[in-house]
Amino acid sequence: MTIKELQAQMKQVMDSLSQVQKTQANLIEQSNSNHSAKTSSNADPKIPDEKLAAVGKKIDEIQLMVKKLNKQLRNTEEKLDDLEQYGRRNCLLLHGCKDVPKGSFWQLEPYILNILNTKFKLPFKVEKCDIDIAHILPSKKGTPLIIKFVRRSVRQEIFSNKRQLAGTGLVVTESLTRRRLELVRKAREKCGDRSTWTINGNIYVSYNNKKQVIKCLDDITRL
Repeated sequence: MTIKELQAQMKQVMDSLSQVQKTQANLIEQSNSNHSAKTSSNADPKIPDEKLAAVGKKIDEIQLMVKKLNKQLRNTEEKLDDLEQYGRRNCLLLHGCKDVPKGSFWQLEPYILNILNTKFKLPFKVEKCDIDIAHILPSKKGTPLIIKFVRRSVRQEIFSNKRQLAGTGLVVTESLTRRRLELVRKAREKCGDRSTWTINGNIYVSYNNKKQVIKCLDDITRL
């Protein structure tokens, strides 16, 4: 089942829950009226109470269904996020670039190669054949570049040596999905920049001297 189908089903269930809760409110009001009625009244207080119990049971069933749908929706979103992140596994972002040439990839490629081969002390020289594609990302802060490497081993070597950029004004980060970028932002708010990092698209924090994996907002809330 797709996310849209799950969301549509969730809406239907929530609409049903809203209607049943209205019925429950009406029955509670009727029950209170019957219980407060005079003994001369012919109203049977058991009737609305029985209906109220049935409605309460129905609400419990719907709430259980909502819980299951929420879990299914969350699992589906996580699987799709994992697939999107897997597609970014060979990519890195380069921040803090200056005087970036405008135009096609062929104009940008020499600029990137120069940075990778002069700012990093790698055990090899990055060649044209190591870069699949690269382009400028739209941003209000600087001119970040996204670089997709042909071989993951080259990407890993560059990322593992990212501290060599200290003092250059350049920063290398992983290419993350929107969901993971939001998790990183929330994690940094809670744990700080130095205690939040990513490896292969996975998010980690150091909190109370313990390394923990962050997969969802609940993981941050529980810290």
